[in-house]
Amino acid sequence: YNMDIYTELTNLLTGWKFPNNYHRYNCNGLKKKVQYGKDKISGHFHKIGNPCESMTFGKIWVKFCKKEDRIRQSPKNEKYPKVWELLKKLGGEVLPKDFNWTTVTLNHNFKCLPHTDGTNRDISAVVSWGNFTGGCLILHDKEKNPIESIDIYHKPYIFDGSKITHSVEEFEGERWSAVFYSN
Repeated sequence: YNMDIYTELTNLLTGWKFPNNYHRYNCNGLKKKVQYGKDKISGHFHKIGNPCESMTFGKIWVKFCKKEDRIRQSPKNEKYPKVWELLKKLGGEVLPKDFNWTTVTLNHNFKCLPHTDGTNRDISAVVSWGNFTGGCLILHDKEKNPIESIDIYHKPYIFDGSKITHSVEEFEGERWSAVFYSN
């Protein structure tokens, strides 16, 4: 693989301020808690915990809108065009040519707990880069016991994240990852 793409992405993203993302369900150790919700008593929205450094590009699924408008281009594509272009370039360079993806999530220092992916219904590919130790992809059995550790550092791993429970191993340092979804 062309190592320049990882360097180019790292240079662009180092020191970059992610917009707050409170919509991840198992971010920052909050297990199965909705991170952005409506207070039933006051009717005000509140945020729980800390935001994740995670953004989704490409085509996204929007829950509360007309059926014909549910799949649309992420506003992040237009708001952060250089990041979007580099993520497309990364996908083109490291993924198999027959892996057709529509969506990519960019994560920074995100350690997800054991979970299955809820909205993607097909295979995904995940790859990591940065200056870190640890941080392997962990696959789990049905009881969420770890069964396999996979090194995804500069090596994409393709699997069905909607059926296979997975998480990220503890890590130290600065870890970036991109998850490419084929749906």
